[in-house]
Amino acid sequence: MGALLALAATVLASSLDSELPPRITPIVELDTVERFHHAEVIQVRRDFGQPNVNVALDAWMPANDPRRIDAVRLWWSDEVDRYPFSERMLRHVTVDARRVRPDRWRITVGGDRQRMAFEVALHQGRPAAFADVQVAGDRVVRRCRAHTAELHARRVLGIPVGLGAMVVTCTAPDGTVHRGRVRVTRRGRR
Repeated sequence: MGALLALAATVLASSLDSELPPRITPIVELDTVERFHHAEVIQVRRDFGQPNVNVALDAWMPANDPRRIDAVRLWWSDEVDRYPFSERMLRHVTVDARRVRPDRWRITVGGDRQRMAFEVALHQGRPAAFADVQVAGDRVVRRCRAHTAELHARRVLGIPVGLGAMVVTCTAPDGTVHRGRVRVTRRGRR
């Protein structure tokens, strides 16, 4: 049954993906895909790379069923356009988006033998990003809803050489606001 659901999710996402080609897209056109409403989930600022270029996480919901999220996309964003990650970048960083329920996606970003994961799920009728966040005292706050995010590079002699940490400001399920790092899973060498 799980494989059948995964296949169905892939087919649904694929039909929308054909309407959302992986090309440079003006931000003003993101909500012009017929039958779907666009929502920017979060912009992730970074402390490396081109200035004023962030990582954007977008989601699309069917116009006739606002209880579903039919597609998510993680890509670059400046003030005017969204554009896909280059093949060169994707050789160093893996991005995986999988639907886990009609209203929830799991996004995993990996590189440098580490992986961070978060979910995109509906919150008060709109897509939001949730993550397990490590706060002061090494305490982990589960499913903390992110409001802001910053991606920091791992540096050697001041030069960015890989993924460091993603720092977020988020709201816990109990309403407490936190600032901390998205929890990272370390992977061994191959």
